[in-house]
Amino acid sequence: MIYNKTVTVIIPCRNEADSLRVLIPQLPDYIDQIIVVDNKSTDGSGDVAKELGAEVVTENKTDSRGIGYGYAHMAGMKSAKSDYIVTMDGDGTYPVGAIWGLIRFMISHEIDFVTCSRFPLINEKAISRMRQFGVWLLNTEVQLLYGYPMKDILSGMWAMNKKTIAKMPLVEGGWDLSPEVKLQALIRHDISFAQYHIDHHPRDNGASEQQLFETGFNHAMFIFLRRLTKDNPIKLMFELRNYRVKSKKL
Repeated sequence: MIYNKTVTVIIPCRNEADSLRVLIPQLPDYIDQIIVVDNKSTDGSGDVAKELGAEVVTENKTDSRGIGYGYAHMAGMKSAKSDYIVTMDGDGTYPVGAIWGLIRFMISHEIDFVTCSRFPLINEKAISRMRQFGVWLLNTEVQLLYGYPMKDILSGMWAMNKKTIAKMPLVEGGWDLSPEVKLQALIRHDISFAQYHIDHHPRDNGASEQQLFETGFNHAMFIFLRRLTKDNPIKLMFELRNYRVKSKKL
């Protein structure tokens, strides 16, 4: 607990058993619930998480490109029982030591949703220049379309209080869940939104298999169409299907 508030950490993963062996033992004792959401792992990630004391939720749903990142987050949120929920990727790139300060910041400022910004980078080698440029482009798009100086629209670490989950009708099952959850929180008048700077570590379990150009283009289209249909997320879900970049390699 932090200031008498319980905290859940949600970790979506696919084939990150080696990283989980390092990450989970690092989580501080004040974390009340650790949820690892296993999305079609074939390396025993779920078994490793159980051995290390985490609750394991299995979510096999994926989007049309075979990505289950968003579905994994939503499954984790449904199982979360704490006052505050923090998400972070299972690849060990996000700082577990920042959780205390993050929750303290939310409590003291009465913030419902906080996105953790990796920028400006403390370690320039933590993210490739190509990825840095892509995030900058998407941040600029958010600035132009939403009028908000977003610093890291693609951060995989964010936090919210439990009541906020019910206010956000999330629909994106793939990578677009990352910008979706932030934009949902940003545009709603009944959710207080803020950014919080964190460190970011180099990925220590091999290179990401994410298709950068395909994913980046789809993020850009999502952010644009989300602005056009911001009052109707279900309509948005169908609109987006016409703008997906297809790739055989997932």
